[in-house]
Amino acid sequence: MMARVRLDASHVSRPVTARREKITRYIRVLNELSEVRTFRLYSLRLQVLELTVRENIARFLEIS
Repeated sequence: MMARVRLDASHVSRPVTARREKITRYIRVLNELSEVRTFRLYSLRLQVLELTVRENIARFLEIS
């Protein structure tokens, strides 16, 4: 069975640390963009639903 080796930050070169930080920032930005996209999608769906309801109410009132 192999032993697990845990390195502290002193064993990691600056470029490796910088790359990890860059990847972490990249993932964070992608997650934020995904949240914004999801919010916009739901917002558009609500707008379509609102217009549909308004049209249905207008038609109902015309018939009555």
